[in-house]
Amino acid sequence: MTEPADPIRPPAPTDWAAPHADSRPAPPPGSGPPHPGSPYPASQYPASQYPTRQYPTRQYPAQPYPDPRYADPRYADPRYADPRYAGPQYSAPPYSGPPAGAAPYPPGMYGQPPARYGPPPGYGVAPPALAPNGQPLAGFGDRLAARLLDGLILGAFAIVLFIPLFVIVNAVIGTIQVDDRGQITNAGPVIVTFLLLYGGWLLLILAGTYIYEVEMMWRTGQTVGKRVMKIRVIPLQPGATLTRGAAAKRWAVYQLVGGVVPLFTYLDGLWQLWDKPLQQCLHDKAAHTVVVKIG
Repeated sequence: MTEPADPIRPPAPTDWAAPHADSRPAPPPGSGPPHPGSPYPASQYPASQYPTRQYPTRQYPAQPYPDPRYADPRYADPRYADPRYAGPQYSAPPYSGPPAGAAPYPPGMYGQPPARYGPPPGYGVAPPALAPNGQPLAGFGDRLAARLLDGLILGAFAIVLFIPLFVIVNAVIGTIQVDDRGQITNAGPVIVTFLLLYGGWLLLILAGTYIYEVEMMWRTGQTVGKRVMKIRVIPLQPGATLTRGAAAKRWAVYQLVGGVVPLFTYLDGLWQLWDKPLQQCLHDKAAHTVVVKIG
């Protein structure tokens, strides 16, 4: 199957590209057909002996219309542009509304923006949860981030307290006495010393958490983590102010009960996810407080 001829590009000259072979002997040196500017007449060289090759001339019909294959902009070539087909570009006038005195077009026709429809019944966007005073409640992510920031601060405080405890424990280990049978002779005093040191360390940590989460929080309702996350603890009753007693209840439930009851701390923090409508944790319920978003 042969491909159709290209109406624009000429076909390959296959019928006259190579001259025919001549089996006659070559003329002697210095002889041959005359060339332009030769002083010898052409009659000295018979045409039958030295024929002249005639090359056919191919005529190509004119193309009045462009090939539709080149109408695709991907194949556009400025060399094939025809100025005869150049002309002004026309565009539709902007929509100016229906004619005077005519009824308005239905929504969505002739350039009019379609009417906006609200969500179907039962699928509306739920409004944000609000506290009794009208402020939006803090989300679970904000409260978790604030708790993690406060935990980093309190953890650093515990490490600072552990450094002198480690030094004292090493000094106590150096006082251990062993008899000839390899038994510790002063085991009782050493054990009591260890228990006192460990208990003192825990009391100092509890005192630090009390100062941080009660004394530094109840006046403004914010710890450092809550201030960074822009949330605040407020009383459940609108218009009331947060008291030291309410802040102490929050701290006691979270720290004391959480330190004694296994997994209580996780249950306390996750309680917000299913508590409706105030999204309170267990320590919020004990102190009658809620946490709101202020920024």
